Amino acid sequence: MVRPGGVLIGSVPARSLIWNFRFLSSTCPHSEPFHNEYLPDEVRAMLADWSVQHISYSLLHFNVLFVARNDR
Repeated sequence: MVRPGGVLIGSVPARSLIWNFRFLSSTCPHSEPFHNEYLPDEVRAMLADWSVQHISYSLLHFNVLFVARNDR
């Protein structure tokens, strides 16, 4: 939980072709029921109740990075 006026800084996996190759990794489980990939607009929609300060891709487009403020 973030206090009113607090800031949330985070990242989520970005929808990218590179994730299609994660099965090549020895650390990749066979079943990934909770692995989701997002576009910046989808992250913005998830943060609809927040004041989004910044949203962008990471350097190699593996993640969507965001900074949002809780104005409530």
